[in-house]
Amino acid sequence: MKIFYKSIIQIVPDKQFKIKELKGDVDENIRELLDYIVSKREKREYEMIEGQGISGQVIAFAEALTASIEMEDIPDLDALAGQMAGKYLEATSKMGNRVKTGNLLIALIRDDSKKLQFIAAQIDNEGFFESETFEKMSGFPDDNKKIWKTAVFRFAESPKICVQQVFVDTKGQAKYWADTFLGLKVKRLSKENTDRVIKAVDRVLRENVGQVSEQDYAVLRFTFLHKMLRDGTDINYTELIEELFENYVPRNQKFSAECVRHVKEELCKLPDKADFDTLFVTDASAVKPDTTVQKFEIDNGIELKLDWDVNPHDVISSDINRTDGSKYIKIRCSDVVYKRFHKS
Repeated sequence: MKIFYKSIIQIVPDKQFKIKELKGDVDENIRELLDYIVSKREKREYEMIEGQGISGQVIAFAEALTASIEMEDIPDLDALAGQMAGKYLEATSKMGNRVKTGNLLIALIRDDSKKLQFIAAQIDNEGFFESETFEKMSGFPDDNKKIWKTAVFRFAESPKICVQQVFVDTKGQAKYWADTFLGLKVKRLSKENTDRVIKAVDRVLRENVGQVSEQDYAVLRFTFLHKMLRDGTDINYTELIEELFENYVPRNQKFSAECVRHVKEELCKLPDKADFDTLFVTDASAVKPDTTVQKFEIDNGIELKLDWDVNPHDVISSDINRTDGSKYIKIRCSDVVYKRFHKS
């Protein structure tokens, strides 16, 4: 990783700020923190709104530090950082006491895949000591859990510098971070994310589990939908997939540990393949009946239909008539239905 610029904008009492440019490596933890932010899979993609938030300063940073503009036109980087700080304070002041005002870490880097990226992170203002001078500073956490919000601007550099993608990760809703401070809007609405995730995951389960074990497919599908279709729930796709297989015991021996690993790998590829966010709020109105209703052809003219929230293996079992070998299924039912079909 090549770091072009990095600084901490310390938010001090009375809504003021102080810029501390971090010279040299300063601390290996900062390099690790930047790498951690860039490599995180849990994020949501946004689009820039021209003329809003810090978009102008972000592009100016990239242009200046990659020498894509004339040397005499290179802006004062600390001045740009100061403009960002001003917009951050403006955004948080509108929230009053409803928001914790953490410090800002900003940096421009080229990652190991040669992608140019600008990073903004809101971090806890816990104190630390600078490694070379031992000067006490505030604003850099030694624990990644104290990173509250991040934004990663990924650039395209040909034929000119422009923002190609923006990924945001926040703990909680925190619309002021993306809307007011960064000047962004979500690329995909919750309804679109919900629909794409359900269809993509069901396709992977059907093709990779259903062909091996119909029972395991039904159970995993039920468990997945049960987690997904709680309207208005914050979804972390990566965690959802981990939870889906956590302590899972296959119903069929053919669905081996190797099969489980393969399915998880295929599911982890879906955000890029099916183009959806890993963080979003579910919108159950996006779900179409054909993606959730389960249908079983029982016999000629007989079809069994189950809603998404019914696990077929909780209510249905099979049986054989020992006299003539006929195959039957038994369905758990209510007293009313039982009495209707009970043989006297």
